[in-house]
Amino acid sequence: MKKRIALILITLLIIFALPGCAEQEKASLADQSEFKYHMYIGLNDKDTYKQIISDDEAQKIVSEICLKYVDGYTVTKRQGVYKDEKGIVTQENSLVYEFYSATDDKIKSVMDEALVKLNQNSILVEKAKVDFKFYEGATEE
Repeated sequence: MKKRIALILITLLIIFALPGCAEQEKASLADQSEFKYHMYIGLNDKDTYKQIISDDEAQKIVSEICLKYVDGYTVTKRQGVYKDEKGIVTQENSLVYEFYSATDDKIKSVMDEALVKLNQNSILVEKAKVDFKFYEGATEE
């Protein structure tokens, strides 16, 4: 009988202790919290619906603009498709920039310059609150 009670107590202890361990693990993976921005820039000219500036040249232009306002970013090349206000379906190459440690004003400044330099109607920007951590490997505790 004592073994059975001990087994029940151990089981209950494990059941109640595991969720705490999971919360502790979750907390250790999120040291910081801030806004992350994604900026989507199509590369077709707004007047001709054709790409005039190459992907690489557009990336160079926008990257130089970005570094005037932010300390770093990640950029990827993508394909986008959209239907404009005239109902014209357009397929185009796009650049997607991802920023941490930026502000609304800095992102707006980047977009204002990129709109003009790449002759765009608009740039899509997403803003999301995220938790993050720079992982530097496993450590002994």
